Amino acid sequence: MNRERISRLAHADHPIASPLDDDSVRRLLEQGIRPDAERVLDLGCGGGEWLLRATAG
Repeated sequence: MNRERISRLAHADHPIASPLDDDSVRRLLEQGIRPDAERVLDLGCGGGEWLLRATAG
């Protein structure tokens, strides 16, 4: 099975379509993280791009 097929199957029921543009990621992070949050948990895979953006403040 090739990588593209594996990704398509893994994300078939995923509520967030990827890739997302910068504005979409910003809005999702604003809605998903409280302004007073002291911790952020990244359960995804990859390079942690969303986590880096979330902690950049």
